[in-house]
Amino acid sequence: MWYDRQNEKMKKSVKMLVKEGRLEFANDGWSSTDEASANYEDMINNMVIGHKFLQSEFGITPKIGWNLDSFGHSSSNDRLFADMGFEAQFFARLDRMDKQQRERDHAMEYLWRPFSKHFGTQKQILTSIFQDHYCWIPDF
Repeated sequence: MWYDRQNEKMKKSVKMLVKEGRLEFANDGWSSTDEASANYEDMINNMVIGHKFLQSEFGITPKIGWNLDSFGHSSSNDRLFADMGFEAQFFARLDRMDKQQRERDHAMEYLWRPFSKHFGTQKQILTSIFQDHYCWIPDF
């Protein structure tokens, strides 16, 4: 909505920032998918709407998934991200005990292989969990 309300001069400036690589879009569905209880077809349609807009307006396709405030993370979503050509995904929310174990094991970054039982390493996505929830790491 913000972009639609801008004058042509501002739109041109935004397009230039995107073209120069100084502004990048992450995830970019119409909205952030509720991974905990979403219908697979709805997840696809959500991303198609957002990606279609970015492709028509800016000529780009996002490469990064960004789900900071999802209430759960599903293999279905990560499979879709991998199929859409995403190189990586970032998220913040996860089970407290899982996070504590990952911090102890230095495993906050990993290759997520959704449905690996069926696809092996064919479908995978680099995954990173924010250490301080919504914020960057201290002293960054």
